[in-house]
Amino acid sequence: MVAREVRGTRAQLREADDGSMGDPKSQHGAQEMKGWLFKWTNYLKGYQRRWFVLSNGLLSYYR
Repeated sequence: MVAREVRGTRAQLREADDGSMGDPKSQHGAQEMKGWLFKWTNYLKGYQRRWFVLSNGLLSYYR
């Protein structure tokens, strides 16, 4: 299983967060989101299913 990490700009991540991204106190009870999404890949020329995890403003996906 290969893990990749994607970091966005503060404005992009703020939409997924409740707007308190910079406050470490508010991240103590941070919510984690997981699920299957389809990602475009040039290798196989199409959409491939990947498991995505959004945790504390960090987006990771796995094959």
